[in-house]
Amino acid sequence: MLNLSKPILYLITPGATPETTTPADKEFQEILHQVSAVVAAGIQLIQLREKNLTARVLFELTVRVMEIVRGTSTKVLVNDRADIAAGARAD
Repeated sequence: MLNLSKPILYLITPGATPETTTPADKEFQEILHQVSAVVAAGIQLIQLREKNLTARVLFELTVRVMEIVRGTSTKVLVNDRADIAAGARAD
């Protein structure tokens, strides 16, 4: 009998959000909606890949994502921004 581990399923955000995006914009809200959906589905990992966002907006996004995943087993990674991940207490 094979003892295979479960595959890791995770969301990688598209990374196409423009630099001019703010928390009030549709693109920002859509990412939060996607995060809520994958957390509800029990997805294990979320990778925020929004490299075009300003540091301030990416930090705000990460904080909001962390609020959504709080109390779940879902982990959050932030591409290329360990400073933002640490400040927002991402995984």
